Amino acid sequence: MATTFNVYYSSKAMRLTQDLNQQLLASYSTAERQNIRIVTIFLHDSHGCWLQHPNGNHYRYIRIVIDTPRGRLRTREQKQELLQKTMKACFEYEGKHAGECEVEVRINEFDEEDVMRVVPR
Repeated sequence: MATTFNVYYSSKAMRLTQDLNQQLLASYSTAERQNIRIVTIFLHDSHGCWLQHPNGNHYRYIRIVIDTPRGRLRTREQKQELLQKTMKACFEYEGKHAGECEVEVRINEFDEEDVMRVVPR
């Protein structure tokens, strides 16, 4: 079962010269990349391509939820390493705007018997 990175980000956080998905994949070996799926979700509102904070300001926001089979990350250290590696990729992606961007990374572990996936041949 593959690990899925669900990447949510505001248009203000989107960089035109880089690709966040490629930045995430670059921190994994070629063999590990075969078991990674990335789903990208852009956050928009009715005013255009912006995520708006309740105070009315538009801001940079990246949220990554990592769905992985239970037991793949066996230790607390493995979980922390995955969180830090993912956070680092986000800050490298944002570059000089990293200090202006809210970044949240979360791990969801699931039981494989609770998932059904059909992959085309």
